[in-house]
Amino acid sequence: KRQHGTHHIMALQFLLLALVGTCALALPRTPRYPSYHPRPHYPAPYEPSPYKPYEPAPYEPTPYKPAPSYEPAPYKAPAPSYHHEPEYADTPPKYKYTYGVKDDYNQVNFEQTEERDGYKTDGGYTVDLPDGRKQVVTYKDHGDGLVAEIHYEGEIKPVAYSPPAYDPPAYHAPEPTYPAHPPPPYNAPPPPYGAYHAEPYFPAYAPAPSYPRYPSYPAPPA
Repeated sequence: KRQHGTHHIMALQFLLLALVGTCALALPRTPRYPSYHPRPHYPAPYEPSPYKPYEPAPYEPTPYKPAPSYEPAPYKAPAPSYHHEPEYADTPPKYKYTYGVKDDYNQVNFEQTEERDGYKTDGGYTVDLPDGRKQVVTYKDHGDGLVAEIHYEGEIKPVAYSPPAYDPPAYHAPEPTYPAHPPPPYNAPPPPYGAYHAEPYFPAYAPAPSYPRYPSYPAPPA
């Protein structure tokens, strides 16, 4: 019996291993690629360029070319153009006008009229004067000079002078105002010139002198 149990356990183990192997084979395998190693780089050996001393290019100055000179074109005067003024017929002047100004508020009344036909001119004007009269002026010029006539209409009306009424306002004296002045600051007078302020004098203390006492002798008997 013990041997039979041992074979049974071994069969189970073999079956388990077979299942594990089957599962392992069923799993997808990860492809393995060879690791990449770059080729080693070997720098080319340093070869300095051969030394060439500096050779400056030969100096070739720019050839001098004077500035071009320009000659102005010869002046040609423009062809004259003639402007013909309009021609007006030589006719004698002829007109007639009349105007006037009347302002009752400012008491202004003025009229004038004039008529001309060739060398014959007639006209005149009237104006109201401040004294109440009207001045009438007539003039004419028929080619032999100006002739004027002046006459007045109405009578002088003297106007009594009345000065304009003036009512001055009553005078009211303003109330006096007194500015407030602060009292001046007190400044003590300076001491008189040459005044001497003596400091208090305290003499040094010196003890009274001591004198030697003379010997005393008894009085002689009587």
